[in-house]
Amino acid sequence: MHEGRRDNVNCFQINLQHSRTATSNLVQFINQHNVDITFIQEPYTINNKLAGLPRSYKVYTSGDGRKRTAVVINNDRLDVTLITQLSNEDCVVVEVRSEAVKLYSVSMYFNSRKDIEEDIRQLEKVMDYTKGHGLIIVLDSNARSKMWHDTVTNQRGKILEEFIICKDLYVMIEATETLFQSNRGSSRIDLTITNSKLVRFVSDWTCGEEESCSDHNIVNFKIASVSNGKGKMNYTGVRYITNKEDYKTFDTTLASNFISTFNCTNKTDANKLDEELQGKAHQYNTEDLIQACFSCVTAACNTAFQISKGRTLESRRTVPWWNDELKILRKKVNALRRRYQ
Repeated sequence: MHEGRRDNVNCFQINLQHSRTATSNLVQFINQHNVDITFIQEPYTINNKLAGLPRSYKVYTSGDGRKRTAVVINNDRLDVTLITQLSNEDCVVVEVRSEAVKLYSVSMYFNSRKDIEEDIRQLEKVMDYTKGHGLIIVLDSNARSKMWHDTVTNQRGKILEEFIICKDLYVMIEATETLFQSNRGSSRIDLTITNSKLVRFVSDWTCGEEESCSDHNIVNFKIASVSNGKGKMNYTGVRYITNKEDYKTFDTTLASNFISTFNCTNKTDANKLDEELQGKAHQYNTEDLIQACFSCVTAACNTAFQISKGRTLESRRTVPWWNDELKILRKKVNALRRRYQ
């Protein structure tokens, strides 16, 4: 993590309403406040890919359709893994590790036009997978409930209420904060939810007063040091730049490496090759077997993927057109907004 804040992970959450302006505004806040993790709903996309974010950020999304959720990392000391089997366009699940923390984070968008029970079932899968670990769920629920200090409770809110209570979850929200406001009214549909493992580590939950350029306000909170029970972890090995196309080359190369290393006869049927490899495993001692498999995987990675050379911090402005005049205007908008509220 950045110097001076090793024991806290600084987090933002925001629904950008697919707005390029709101995205540029968010980038300024991320850099200004040294934000480590940003949970985004309805991000700005072009051709079903997130746009408007600096290349120095690590962006996690899932699915081939239009992305409605994302997790953005702006901290090289956080080791993040996308849990692909639980992720899709509306739900991104990642495991976050560092010397100070180990937890699972979720960014979700509940489509108001879809039965909320479908999203609840997705959350149940996430909770089953992360059982026993710290979990934080950041979502635009499109559900209203007095349980999280909204003025009314609708049917979607009742269903989500029951789930939160049954699963022993905690909603982090202040009664005085309005998270969504438009010409149609205001509500508190953006939720930050934690489980019992993590609740005491989440602090300083606040709803920002600064203009977000979206109908949704920016929420800020911190996650304190969470022991993972396995000591410190600081991976210093080779890292690879991966993409979907390269995985095809990786699969083919890996199979070829196993065939040649273990002298396999099944060269086309993957299932038979797997069975043959299981049989041959008994012919090796554990150390030699691990070393041979590691060599096969490493060689396949070196063939299929580009090796990451690391990232350097950019000294230039990440939004080139942002200037002092816009900064002054934003402060005026914030002042007028507070006066209006």
